[in-house]
Amino acid sequence: MVWLYVALGLIALVALAAFVCFLMAFYNPRRTPESMAADRFPPGKVYEPYHPLLRQWALQVDGMEYIPMEV
Repeated sequence: MVWLYVALGLIALVALAAFVCFLMAFYNPRRTPESMAADRFPPGKVYEPYHPLLRQWALQVDGMEYIPMEV
């Protein structure tokens, strides 16, 4: 009977680990449409000289036509 509890505990542990891995891979609550806007760029002094160019590229990409494709 003890081996049954040990097996169920291991199964529960594996299921919990798989759920945590799923959340880490497919769910990121910090990535919202607002955070992906054209005026949001990586913070830091290293990136500051590139912000005008990044803004220009982001606005250019936003203006492109969306073409759905399949592979």
